[in-house]
Amino acid sequence: MAKQTNWLAVERAVHRNGLAVFSPQDLLNLMGGSEISLRFLLTSAVKRGDALKLRRSLYALAAHPPSELQVANRLYSPSYVSFT
Repeated sequence: MAKQTNWLAVERAVHRNGLAVFSPQDLLNLMGGSEISLRFLLTSAVKRGDALKLRRSLYALAAHPPSELQVANRLYSPSYVSFT
């Protein structure tokens, strides 16, 4: 039987592990379950406004939006952000 995953459990896991920006693969490693069910859950969360889609396979929690630097580091990894 497939493991059921709800959005509240995903939010808790992401917040507990300090992930500001995450991918479906990150959720798969944290939550288990199937990739298809997690992608469906993410698609539904984006439509409801619970998650922000930053680009293909890259998301953030709408309740705790990431900073611009966190997004930049994840979009272009490895990257160096300078504060000069």
